[in-house]
Amino acid sequence: MALRLVAIWILLTLMCSGVPAAEDECKFHDEHLERAINSFIEKLPAERSETPDKDSETPEEVDIIDFKFFGLNSFRPFGPFLTFCRDGSRFVQFDMVNKRPLILAGTIKGNDSSTNELLSRALLVRFTAQFEVEGTGEDVKIHPTVNMPVSMVGLSMLLKTVDKETKEDIGIILHSPKPHFIRGLWHGMLFSELDKLLEKFCRNNKCIPG
Repeated sequence: MALRLVAIWILLTLMCSGVPAAEDECKFHDEHLERAINSFIEKLPAERSETPDKDSETPEEVDIIDFKFFGLNSFRPFGPFLTFCRDGSRFVQFDMVNKRPLILAGTIKGNDSSTNELLSRALLVRFTAQFEVEGTGEDVKIHPTVNMPVSMVGLSMLLKTVDKETKEDIGIILHSPKPHFIRGLWHGMLFSELDKLLEKFCRNNKCIPG
C-alpha cells in the first residue's frame, strides 16, 4: 500500500511539473514577435488597385469592373497580443483597427454611353488577425492564417452615373443604401484583399512555408 502511494505521488509530481513548462512554451510574446508582426502591417499600402477575379468576393447585385482601397496603411494593432498553442502549433492573435477612414472607390458596368462610379467610406473597421508562429528570438517566423471581422462603424456609400466621354456626372443612382448591403460589400471585398496582401507579403518576408 505504501509503495502504491509513493508511486502515485511521484506520478502526480511529474505531471504537475510538466504543466508550467507547457504553459511557458505557449507564452512567447516578445519584442521579436512584435517586430515581425509590425513589419507585416507596415507593408499595407496607402492605395490598393484591383480588378475582380473569380476569387473576389464582390456582391452579386453589382458588376464591378475595377476598384481601389485607400488608407489600408493606417491599420494598427489594438489591444493585447494573445499567444496560445493548438495541436502542437503556436499562434498569436490580436485585433486591428484603422487610424484614418478607409475609402473604397470602384467602377461598375452601366449602359453603352455611361459607367457607374461607386464611392464608399468606413470610419472605423476592427478585425481579429491570427498568425501561426515558428521559431523564437531573431529567428521567429510568422504566417497569416485568418482575418475575422469584428465591427464596422460609420459606413456610407454613393453610386453615381458618369458619361464615358465627358466624364461628367449624369446623376446619382443610390445614396446611402441599406446598411446590410454596404456591410456585405465591405466584408467581402476588404477581407479578401487583406488575405491576398498578407499572403503576398509572406512570400517576401519571414514566413513559415505554406
